[in-house]
Amino acid sequence: MYLHPVDRAYLEVSVAMWLLVPSARWTEADAVLPDYGDRGLAMSTQLSHLTVAGGLAFRRGEAHESKQLLEELRPLALASGEPQRIIPMAGVVLPWLARTGELEELRSLTNEILAVADRQWPARARWPSQS
Repeated sequence: MYLHPVDRAYLEVSVAMWLLVPSARWTEADAVLPDYGDRGLAMSTQLSHLTVAGGLAFRRGEAHESKQLLEELRPLALASGEPQRIIPMAGVVLPWLARTGELEELRSLTNEILAVADRQWPARARWPSQS
């Protein structure tokens, strides 16, 4: 099956973000990144790429690289206004801020995430008390 290069990039980076990184298959996730790091990507692919690349750099202890990538990711994800972009960003940026001791930034970003994503969650459970 033929995939357009734009679609292939989105698919491969998404697989890295949603499957490879959470299952600790970081070497495989890393292998995807050089293919897409230097070319113009669709914003959705760029956000996923920054999440994977920044998260992996953070896990490896690469302070300068993780800082650069995650500081680029944060405003882009928030500007999207989309929970499916914001929550993965939060999953790497919030621990990074906690680890680097940026506690005021951690509080600020947490509040900003809650304000932007409020009532936009993709699914909501209905508990008996909410009927």
